[in-house]
Amino acid sequence: MLRDGDFHILGTLVGVLIVTVTFNGLSLLGAQSYVQFLFQGGILVAATALSSTSRRLLLHPARR
Repeated sequence: MLRDGDFHILGTLVGVLIVTVTFNGLSLLGAQSYVQFLFQGGILVAATALSSTSRRLLLHPARR
Protein backbone atom coordinates (compact mmCIF):
# COMPACT_ATOMS: atom_id res chain seq x y z
CA MET A 1 0.00 0.00 0.00
CA LEU A 2 1.52 3.28 -1.06
CA ARG A 3 0.80 6.35 1.00
CA ASP A 4 1.83 9.95 0.79
CA GLY A 5 4.86 10.66 2.93
CA ASP A 6 6.61 13.67 4.31
CA PHE A 7 9.50 14.88 2.23
CA HIS A 8 12.52 16.04 4.18
CA ILE A 9 15.53 17.35 2.29
CA LEU A 10 17.86 16.44 5.17
CA GLY A 11 16.67 12.83 5.13
CA THR A 12 17.20 12.68 1.38
CA LEU A 13 20.72 14.05 1.68
CA VAL A 14 21.60 11.58 4.44
CA GLY A 15 20.22 8.70 2.35
CA VAL A 16 22.20 9.75 -0.71
CA LEU A 17 25.33 10.12 1.40
CA ILE A 18 24.95 6.64 2.91
CA VAL A 19 24.39 4.98 -0.47
CA THR A 20 27.26 6.89 -2.11
CA VAL A 21 29.76 6.18 0.66
CA THR A 22 28.79 2.49 0.67
CA PHE A 23 29.05 2.27 -3.12
CA ASN A 24 32.45 3.99 -3.17
CA GLY A 25 33.75 1.91 -0.27
CA LEU A 26 32.78 -1.32 -1.99
CA SER A 27 34.44 -0.11 -5.19
CA LEU A 28 37.65 0.64 -3.33
CA LEU A 29 37.55 -2.83 -1.79
CA GLY A 30 37.26 -4.32 -5.27
CA ALA A 31 33.78 -5.78 -4.82
CA GLN A 32 32.03 -6.91 -7.96
CA SER A 33 29.21 -4.78 -9.29
CA TYR A 34 26.43 -7.22 -8.33
CA VAL A 35 27.60 -7.10 -4.69
CA GLN A 36 27.34 -3.31 -4.76
CA PHE A 37 23.79 -3.49 -6.06
CA LEU A 38 22.87 -6.09 -3.43
CA PHE A 39 24.14 -3.76 -0.69
CA GLN A 40 22.27 -0.82 -2.22
CA GLY A 41 19.04 -2.85 -2.34
CA GLY A 42 19.55 -3.99 1.23
CA ILE A 43 20.02 -0.41 2.40
CA LEU A 44 16.84 0.68 0.62
CA VAL A 45 14.80 -2.21 2.05
CA ALA A 46 16.12 -1.53 5.56
CA ALA A 47 15.37 2.19 5.27
CA THR A 48 11.82 1.51 4.08
CA ALA A 49 11.20 -1.00 6.88
CA LEU A 50 12.60 1.39 9.48
CA SER A 51 10.49 4.25 8.17
CA SER A 52 7.24 2.29 8.15
CA THR A 53 7.91 0.79 11.58
CA SER A 54 8.71 4.15 13.15
CA ARG A 55 5.66 5.74 11.52
CA ARG A 56 3.43 2.95 12.82
CA LEU A 57 4.81 3.31 16.34
CA LEU A 58 4.40 7.08 16.30
CA LEU A 59 0.83 6.98 15.01
CA HIS A 60 -0.33 4.08 17.20
CA PRO A 61 1.75 3.98 20.38
CA ALA A 62 -0.59 1.43 22.02
CA ARG A 63 0.29 -1.22 19.36
CA ARG A 64 3.73 -2.23 20.50
